[in-house]
Amino acid sequence: MKILLIGYGKMGRLIEKEAVSSGHQIVKILDINDQWPEFSEKPDVAIEFTEPDSVVDNIKKCMQEGIPLVTGTTGWYDRLKEVKDFCSSADSSFLYASNFSIGVNLWFDLIRDAAKRFSTLTAYNPSLHEKHHEHKKDAPSGTAVTAAEAFLEQQERYDGWSLGKEDDKLYVEAVREGEVKGFHELRFQSSFDRVRISHEAFSRDGFVQGAVMAAEWLTKNKGIYDFHDVYDKVFNLNNISK
Repeated sequence: MKILLIGYGKMGRLIEKEAVSSGHQIVKILDINDQWPEFSEKPDVAIEFTEPDSVVDNIKKCMQEGIPLVTGTTGWYDRLKEVKDFCSSADSSFLYASNFSIGVNLWFDLIRDAAKRFSTLTAYNPSLHEKHHEHKKDAPSGTAVTAAEAFLEQQERYDGWSLGKEDDKLYVEAVREGEVKGFHELRFQSSFDRVRISHEAFSRDGFVQGAVMAAEWLTKNKGIYDFHDVYDKVFNLNNISK
């Protein structure tokens, strides 16, 4: 698989290492402010990890060139409909995710199930907590936003989420400190006990492996995909029911 790598920060370098070790070829690396290249041979897929203010332009450029794109950049989902419409009109392929880790995507499913089960138990107050390294720019994380939306889909007590405590919102706490790779936890607390459902990343390896596997999968499956909707297919989890 010939890969165009867009973004060459920490994630970009890890993606390069994982892709090469998996037998793929990085045909071009584009970093911030680099000019779009001329390709003697079109890449099979692009993997993009940049910034919220540049990701949409990167997506559209790949769509115009007919290059399937996988992106793990977050902080731009308010423009998701615009991107999906553009991708459809370009008849290209696109896959996006706030997190490519198999563990996190299984955790999203646990959140949906727990939200449904606790939906009528008003004695329990839910909250979502996330912690990342102090260099992370967006807060809450894209993973936390995805988790909050997964929770809200399964109950009617709350009409959204908030970083502040509001009666009709799911409270989300975002902490930035040290070099924490990523910690997310959904809590249900009553006056007599607390239930916690958490995921903790020890490294970026699971995220990186999932991104490369998503790129492999996208080259064989034309369309527009939210990674969580297809992660069982990407990871060949034939025995789970979502």
